[in-house]
Amino acid sequence: MTNSNSLCKYGYGGNLCHKCLEVDGLTFTRINKHECGLCPSKVENIIKITGVFLGLIVALALLLWINLRH
Repeated sequence: MTNSNSLCKYGYGGNLCHKCLEVDGLTFTRINKHECGLCPSKVENIIKITGVFLGLIVALALLLWINLRH
């Protein structure tokens, strides 16, 4: 889909330019009530999720080690 409404900013469309669009292969998503931003790439999301998961595993292991060493 292209941004056919030239009155709206890039990535915006719809009534009152309030809808986030997919433009030129780039997907825009709502980042707050009245603003659209680029969606992160799938690779970036996978890296973030993996980092959070590994951080939780490390925190859990640390808590277990602290509680079980006595």
